[in-house]
Amino acid sequence: MALKTTCALDCVHQNRYPPGLVEGSSKCPMTKESPAEKKVDRRLKHSHWLVTITYSDKQEFSRVYTDLEKAKKFAARQKKSPVVFRAKVKLLR
Repeated sequence: MALKTTCALDCVHQNRYPPGLVEGSSKCPMTKESPAEKKVDRRLKHSHWLVTITYSDKQEFSRVYTDLEKAKKFAARQKKSPVVFRAKVKLLR
């Protein structure tokens, strides 16, 4: 993968630096941007789904899933119970 470079050649043409600067030398004010400097947040690779079950006596139980289909299945399975008042699926970030 090629690095994106900015060289002083533009500056030489603008007479800010003397001609003869070689790209990559220690005197050349060239900056290199590595892929690590792109500041891409790669921590979030999947979504999190919170399933909240509310029972008829107002107690709550929650569980977090990374798969939406599994979260919906769990909520549907819990809704079949006569003691469950509500089952919600909510997206977390």
